[in-house]
Amino acid sequence: MKVKWTRPWVVTEYGPRGFWESPRTSWDAPLEPTSTEKSGFIRKAYQTTIQPAGACWGGYVFLWGQKQEATSTWFGIFTESGESTATRDVMHELWKGEPSPDHAPEITSFTSAAAKKEVAPGSEFTAVAEATDADGDPLTWHWSVTAEHAGRDAKGRERVTKPLPDWVIKVEGPTAKFQAPTKPGAYRVHLRVTDHRKRAATANFPILVK
Repeated sequence: MKVKWTRPWVVTEYGPRGFWESPRTSWDAPLEPTSTEKSGFIRKAYQTTIQPAGACWGGYVFLWGQKQEATSTWFGIFTESGESTATRDVMHELWKGEPSPDHAPEITSFTSAAAKKEVAPGSEFTAVAEATDADGDPLTWHWSVTAEHAGRDAKGRERVTKPLPDWVIKVEGPTAKFQAPTKPGAYRVHLRVTDHRKRAATANFPILVK
């Protein structure tokens, strides 16, 4: 029997689609949306579920900070370096009813022939991205490669995956050339685009060295 809920309710946690419900590669690596895509997803979810109000008394966006869970950027509204992403701008607008006075960059394209693919140890590949900034700020491009996992500590928490600088061969702004690690395993290529206002956009893709 269906019973209609008549009492107030609160969304105790909302955010981007979780890694457990996202598409995966053939080796089971989850595909993370860009920070731009996440902000759009959160905006739609908030406007559909929380903003109409009524019996809903509000909710708690996850996560007003940064943490390592699946990746270092999956859930955090801020980066490890302290920059805020587009989700912060969206929440400013939704909570205050006015646009944010400044904006995070937006990644509009992020491609590589190696993305979500198996690659040979030591092989070279390129990644290319496009990004915009609504404020017209100059952008800085930060590229890195990490292992997919770094294990867990004694308390069961995921360890942070550290950049492996030897595998970034050349960076020319939105274009970067990489050499795949020589050790077989699962890795991830990361991009962080920043402006001078402590705003950032993030994206990444997994590769399997085999």
